[in-house]
Amino acid sequence: MKNEVMAKAITGIDDELIVSAHTNTVSGGKKRKWIYICAAEACLIALFFAILSTRHKGEMKILINGTAVSDEPVFIDVPAPLTSDMRQTTSQAITVPIELIINGNSDIQATDGTIEVSSAESEDMLCVGRYYMAEESVNVRWTIEDAEFNQSYQLRLKNGVMVLVLSYDKNTGNWKIMKQ
Repeated sequence: MKNEVMAKAITGIDDELIVSAHTNTVSGGKKRKWIYICAAEACLIALFFAILSTRHKGEMKILINGTAVSDEPVFIDVPAPLTSDMRQTTSQAITVPIELIINGNSDIQATDGTIEVSSAESEDMLCVGRYYMAEESVNVRWTIEDAEFNQSYQLRLKNGVMVLVLSYDKNTGNWKIMKQ
């Protein structure tokens, strides 16, 4: 008896109900297609922002007294200029205050002279010597003892990829620093 009731229930299904069920199944596939497309677009957007955020990683900005160092020279006001007669015979110590704004790791190596490295945030002394591996923005005091006016001096950054050159400019009577 149960089989007869079951058979009647199955065969007694309205044709419109069967057609609407088939239509819903087909449109469900279209909905899934849109879900996959949206998921793919979300992945592409996430990838774009990941690339954008790492693009600036490892970049460095170099400032001296608020002026960005580039291929053009930045003149150093310290120490006070000497008279022109003294410049030819006298050597002196010169200290260059450098602010390094770092995004990522970078090494700092004084080819000539010594460096004092302090944290840009807390101003705590991090290193005194010739080499330091910076993981954050730092302030550097680069000192050349007995600096001679006819010599140039180097400070290497980022494994020597970037070189700062300190030299004396006879035309202006000041020390200048620039990227090489």
